[in-house]
Formats: sequence, structure tokens, C-alpha cells
Amino acid sequence: MALPLKKSSCCGYVPAPPVGTPSGEISRIDGVAIYITGPLISVPSERAILFLTEGHGIHFPHAQLLADRLAEELSCPVIAPDLHNGGGFPMVKPADWDEEAEMAKFLEENHPETVDPILEKVLKFMSTDMSVGTWGGIGYCFGGRYIIRLMAAEKIAVGVVNHPSFFTMEEVEDFGRAKVIKTFGVSKGEKNIEVKPPLAIFAAETDSIFPPVKRRAMEDRLKEASATWMCATFSGVNHGFSIRPDLSSKAGVVAWQGALKGAVTWFNQYL
Repeated sequence: MALPLKKSSCCGYVPAPPVGTPSGEISRIDGVAIYITGPLISVPSERAILFLTEGHGIHFPHAQLLADRLAEELSCPVIAPDLHNGGGFPMVKPADWDEEAEMAKFLEENHPETVDPILEKVLKFMSTDMSVGTWGGIGYCFGGRYIIRLMAAEKIAVGVVNHPSFFTMEEVEDFGRAKVIKTFGVSKGEKNIEVKPPLAIFAAETDSIFPPVKRRAMEDRLKEASATWMCATFSGVNHGFSIRPDLSSKAGVVAWQGALKGAVTWFNQYL
């Protein structure tokens, strides 16, 4: 008899998606599948958002609807690349689904050596084909780690991570040393100044993958680095709440909406 799927895991329980039909499309750039949504890419954009999914990937309707919402709220393109080369977790789990074994397999197949080259192709596409002036990044669970890594490499100007998973404190420390160029002023008064890239974190009260001890250690590193950051933790929700929300729960709805609105505010403030 199969064990019940855990709400707090990356690869287990999947609630029904929010109501709606995804409005973006699946395309390919340099061999990488992407979900792209928002204003036409034929028109140069001052800003765009790189959207890095959790383990269910870019075909996950929860992720597509969330990317659509961000594109609408921010009035800019949102690009979500397939980080898993067509793999990832299925929405409907078979009866014999073994969460621990599947997670171990997933991490063995998906890691910086496989993901970083994909991101390089997508960032090149955003810079050249889309003529994006500057871009921010948002990551969920697995994708959160790669937002931190890209910010540490000074390739993303502004970042948001939701219940980030599997990152290291060394990566956080690398991020703490990063700087990006920000233009201040208008017309003849413009100045280019190096600033710390701003990072917002949205976390769940109950999360075995991003537990309180790791969250506080991350906050300590950010404080020591004098980084520009914020962290909001929502009660009554589990890991995955901001992309796989439990809409039957008031706490789930409040946290899901809070993380989304918080991300929009963060990007509007800094990007």
C-alpha cells in the first residue's frame, strides 16, 4: 500500500491549480524549451523576469499560471526555461511512487553542471534576441538555488526566492560579495553606481528542506555581508506554498497571495 504524499515535500502532494488557462506558449531557444508569457518579445523590453521552476517543470499549470500573473502585474515578459531537459516530477504520481528515491534520482540528474549551461543560453537569448535592458529572477524550491547562484555571479540585478532548496552557505556568501551596476538620476544627472543586488525571501513555517535553522543561518550571512534583503515567513503553510498553494486553507491563500504581491512589490521597487 502506497504511503500518503507529503504536503511538505518537493515531489509529493500536488493540490489543484488556481482557476485559469495559461496564456503563454512553449517555445525553444538554442535547444532549450521555455515557457514565455507577457508582452511580445519582438518589442524591446526595459526589463524582464527569469522564472525558475520547482521540480515539476515548465509544463506544470501552477507554474504557468503564476508566470502569467507576474507578467501581467509587472507588464513585462516572463521566461521560464526547462531546467530538467524534459524530465522533472509528474503531476500525477503512480501508486508505487517513492518520494525519497525519486528525490535522490532527481538531484543526481539535476545539478549545477546540468543547469548552469541551460541558464547561460537563456540569459544570452534575453540579452540579444529580446534586447532586455535589465532582468530580475524569481525561483521556487529547486529554482531558488539558481537565482542565488546567478546573483552571486552578478548576472541578475534583482532576485526573489520562494522556499529555496539545496543551496549552500558558500553560495549565500558568494552572493553577499556580489555587486551590480545601477543607474540613478535622469538626463544629464545620471550616474552608474555599484550596489548590492537586492534579494527577497519568502518562506514557510513548516519546511524540512528550508527549515528555520537554515533560514536563520542564511539571514546571518546576509546581515554580515551588509546585503540588501528581506525575509517573510508565513505561518500555517508548508514547503511549496507559493507555487503549489492549498487554496482550501485560509492560511494557504493568504501566504500564496502574500508571496506573489511581495515579489511584485520587490521588483517594482528595485528593477
